Amino acid sequence: MLKKNILLKMCLFLGVGAITVMSSVAQVQEENLQEEYTLKEALEYALKYNTQIQNAELTEIEKDIYTKEVKSAVLPQINGSASYTDNYLLPVLILPGALAGGEPGTTQQIQVGTQHNVAAGVQLSQQVFNQSVFTGLKAAKASERYYQLNTELTEEQVIEGISQLYYQVLITKQQKEFVERNLEQTDKLLKVAESQLENGVIKKIDLSRIKVNRTNLESQLQNLENAYSKQLNLLKYNMGMSGETEITLADAEIEIPAAQADLGDDFLNDHTQLALLDQQRELTLLEQKSFKAGYFPTLSLSMNYQYQGVSNELDFLGENSPATWYDVGSIGVNLSVPIFDGFKKSRQLQQSKIRMQRLENSMSDTKELLEVEYNNALNDMISSLKNLEAQQENMKLATEVYDVTQETYQYGLASLTDLLNAETALTQAQTEYAQALLNNKVSEINLLKSKGDLKTLVN
Repeated sequence: MLKKNILLKMCLFLGVGAITVMSSVAQVQEENLQEEYTLKEALEYALKYNTQIQNAELTEIEKDIYTKEVKSAVLPQINGSASYTDNYLLPVLILPGALAGGEPGTTQQIQVGTQHNVAAGVQLSQQVFNQSVFTGLKAAKASERYYQLNTELTEEQVIEGISQLYYQVLITKQQKEFVERNLEQTDKLLKVAESQLENGVIKKIDLSRIKVNRTNLESQLQNLENAYSKQLNLLKYNMGMSGETEITLADAEIEIPAAQADLGDDFLNDHTQLALLDQQRELTLLEQKSFKAGYFPTLSLSMNYQYQGVSNELDFLGENSPATWYDVGSIGVNLSVPIFDGFKKSRQLQQSKIRMQRLENSMSDTKELLEVEYNNALNDMISSLKNLEAQQENMKLATEVYDVTQETYQYGLASLTDLLNAETALTQAQTEYAQALLNNKVSEINLLKSKGDLKTLVN
């Protein structure tokens, strides 16, 4: 019963501890919440709470601990031991009778040893020369840098995704505002049309056409509100934020540095993707060194000390104990020389060289791909900017045409068909402008990505 109570208290203690930690994390996260987020603030929040980034950082910590584990191989290894043996049947030594004091031609049996043996000792070993262990330590340190770069790459991927989602939400919100304004104008037109129908100025079918147009706008607004809600929830998820949290987004602009026609080596060195491959290359070289190190001999020191006691009675600590105690110790040097392993290390080295060749090919291909992506991103940005300017001008003209047509319609100088056509053209121009704006923002983000400058959005 006592054991059950202690176990229950321990479970309750651990449970309360876990809840406290979770509550603390949630409290810190809640304290960092705010109502409105700029792009920079949204990215800063994501870098703290995005699960992918947190997992990448945990992997970094794990590999740091692994490096310390590898380091333990070059430190002294100390082990303690203790043993007790009950030789309930002692071994027998058979001797000729003459040697044992008996009759010639006979044999005598003599028991050898003692029944009870105890021993306690300590063993120490130290690597003096082991090339494989030393190379493994270098590889462990290099892998730390590899996983640091992997975390940076994960951060860049999160920054890219959130930036695109951020602008998608903002532009969907702008489309909603366009439709809401168009709906207000249609409601005003509907009131005018109802009055005109009563006075016999227009036919009932004209009023029906306006109502159909209004229904279409309502449906469009509903679709945009649904899309806005989904996009915002997806953005909050990628930020590491609860979907129930209410936030709004502030307008933000991306400042793009002047494009350079000549990329040069510095351009390539800024890419985390290429740095990862380069670090992987270093790890492969260390792997080859590790295989070659297997041909080297290993040298280590060892020391052993034991304190032993023997007795025919199970009494080792009493005042009149018949036990005999004595020390045993040794110091040794151990040399191991590999002679033949069935060509195992040779085959491992050959495989590593093939992996290195594949890696060299990947690095060369990645460099070319990065240059292509940069040129394409630069062209896309220039093209999207021109298209955005054209669509902005087109929307401005469509708005003017609609305003003029609406005014002339009220004076009976334009037909309802002209007005509805102008409204349709305005809606189309607004949609094209919003899409061009989104394409422009995405192209700007892609250009930053191709230059390895995505983190400038945060810095």
